[in-house]
Amino acid sequence: MAQEFSDESQQALATFFTERVRLNERSQFLSPINVIEPWIRHCAACDTPRNKTKSFSLGGILLGDTMIYDPYPLCLCGDCEEEIQSLLSHQTLRAWDDFVQTNFDCPPEYYRDLPTKRRPALL
Repeated sequence: MAQEFSDESQQALATFFTERVRLNERSQFLSPINVIEPWIRHCAACDTPRNKTKSFSLGGILLGDTMIYDPYPLCLCGDCEEEIQSLLSHQTLRAWDDFVQTNFDCPPEYYRDLPTKRRPALL
């Protein structure tokens, strides 16, 4: 899917995550027991506590039943999800919408309260 993103969108996402998520600082959460909670306690981009946000998404990388740590897992609040969506080109948004519509079917009422205007967020 990522190869379908425009160069403009790829650069915008890279800049957002580099400047806002402070990926290197997230390594402080690594521990020998791999506890997820510290990684998702706050929005990774704006540091708002997860329990103070109106909405949020959680992202992670899983291999089978194993979580891959650093920089994931992460939480993004609805406001930061909206900001990310605003950075994407129309070409990328069309490709993402087509991907979601083709691969993730669900009743329309489940999209009603998504913070990203009925579009699942890119994490």
